[in-house]
Amino acid sequence: MPFFLRGIAFADVLHLKGGGEFEGEVIKQKDGYLVKTKYGNVVFGFDRVSFWEKVLPPEKEYEQRLKEVTPDDVEGNYILGLWCKEHKMENKAELHFNRVFKIEPNHKQARIAADYVKYKRKWIPRSEYMEKKGYVMYRGKWLKKEKASKKKAENKKAYITKKNKQKALKLFIKILKKKKCNLDVIVNEIIKTYPYSYDDIYNYSSNNNPKVRLASIETLAMVDDKKSAKLLCHRVRFEKNQKIQYRLSIALANHEQQKYILKSIVKMISY
Repeated sequence: MPFFLRGIAFADVLHLKGGGEFEGEVIKQKDGYLVKTKYGNVVFGFDRVSFWEKVLPPEKEYEQRLKEVTPDDVEGNYILGLWCKEHKMENKAELHFNRVFKIEPNHKQARIAADYVKYKRKWIPRSEYMEKKGYVMYRGKWLKKEKASKKKAENKKAYITKKNKQKALKLFIKILKKKKCNLDVIVNEIIKTYPYSYDDIYNYSSNNNPKVRLASIETLAMVDDKKSAKLLCHRVRFEKNQKIQYRLSIALANHEQQKYILKSIVKMISY
């Protein structure tokens, strides 16, 4: 096809002479067809249109299909059940598959389509079969109970970490906003809440506002480990503000990780 526009669910399709089609809301006018597509409106004269394909929404189409199927029609209900399943109409699909099972309990294709499994010569729902085999449903997947429990614990830990990280950064913002505050208490609370938030706090050390940069360095200076020492050493290379440079030198001089700091400074000088 030379060109086509698709993407509007359950819209009509205007087929053009010589190939090509447009999908959207089609309105017949005096001089031709107006097509409302997601890209805008387009008008085609009658002489350019091959035919107008009217597409019904699934609910309307289902009503029409239902008229052709009686409750005791095994094949008809099976096919209609498949159609409903394809169009995400799960409740209606279950209704038609159950009509099939009422007449033919061992209708294999219908059982498979309805997600049944044969277990000990009986058809049972797949969910029941998986539970018998020691599986549980977790986030749309069947997992062994032990693995599912582990996943739940990991996700819970990740969720708590994320919440603590947000809390830690809020406390850091508190340092920036408060003119008078007990820095030691707030920083200790940050480290207690989220001990690995250094990278996020360090990001503020390159802020255009000197007060923000200073607050970031003051926070990192309160933590006596290699991670904070590394970040402080790294900042020395880029800081140009004399007041902040002085605070950096004090922080590094009083830091417990003197061996690490010395090695880092030697490396910087050698480059």
